[in-house]
Amino acid sequence: MVTTVSLGRLFSKCPLLGVRLNRGSRQSALLGVMIALQISQEPLNLAPQVGSFEIVKSKNASHNHVCRQTVLHPPVRWCPITLSFPMAVIGDYSWKDIEVSVDFEIPSVNGTDGIFVAARVDQGGCNVFAAHGIYFFVFAHDGQFVVANDLARTKILTQGYVLYDPGWHSITLSLNGSQATGSFDGVQYFTIKLPDKPISGWAAVGTDSFGLADFDNLSIINSTDARLPKKKPMSQTLFFESEVHH
Repeated sequence: MVTTVSLGRLFSKCPLLGVRLNRGSRQSALLGVMIALQISQEPLNLAPQVGSFEIVKSKNASHNHVCRQTVLHPPVRWCPITLSFPMAVIGDYSWKDIEVSVDFEIPSVNGTDGIFVAARVDQGGCNVFAAHGIYFFVFAHDGQFVVANDLARTKILTQGYVLYDPGWHSITLSLNGSQATGSFDGVQYFTIKLPDKPISGWAAVGTDSFGLADFDNLSIINSTDARLPKKKPMSQTLFFESEVHH
């Protein structure tokens, strides 16, 4: 199972998820089309639970069109409990051993406090405040990182600091069995033993608070594949310029 989302265009390889899947998967239908998305359009395959994720044009030419969390303040409450962590999920609730990585930038003006990637996320909708999973947060103001077993960070598994400067960065979370590793800008910062639950769930990206954050090059692969020799990547992998493959 592989998903790569260069958040300027989406290479849709699976009819529901936009995922390129390994042979033997239950979902193996391939569409092989490049779907163009417009500015302010919601990215395909990401399902926002809180906040609003939209396509914008990056000031960085190497990223071009990216996905931005755009809500600056908590909106009118529509759930019994106020939801304060903007988050979008992707994939299948049965996913277990995956590696999630994404490039991100937190703008200096109206930026969020931090961002996260997650795996094995077990709840959404109005219950997302109580969602468990494995969440890897990084905060812009001091470079602190926190790995937690829940979105609210009441169950912290490990924490520390990364080398953080303004600009684009990459973050990776890999889960395999009972072990998780996390990297920032290609440097591994932790290896931890995972709690027993949850055993599966969605992948997710999100922010620590309402505020702007840009995401690009979202990649989700089987964590076993991550340990194999890297294949040459497809040119300009994924999202938001029109292109059709016949």
